[in-house]
Amino acid sequence: MKLVGGDFGRAQALSAQQRYDEALNLLLKSSEPKTATYLYWLGSFYAGAGNKDKALAALEKSLDLGFEDFPAINANSSFKSLHDDPRFQQLMHLSNEPQ
Repeated sequence: MKLVGGDFGRAQALSAQQRYDEALNLLLKSSEPKTATYLYWLGSFYAGAGNKDKALAALEKSLDLGFEDFPAINANSSFKSLHDDPRFQQLMHLSNEPQ
């Protein structure tokens, strides 16, 4: 299954409904290339599901691949649980955006 169009939108919709495990299952079963955007959303879904370690690992990989939308990271409510984590703060230090 390739995660494009409707499937990706479905994963995002599941996340918006706080159905993070379902969003993760859909994303992880896809054959979607592991782009910076893919990893951003993967991190978001992991964070929403409460898996901080996997969320931070995916977010770090996303940034390594060039994801630079720091306002999106700061605005994404799924990442709020990470804001006090020193590892998250270190990743966000890469940006000039205020936390």
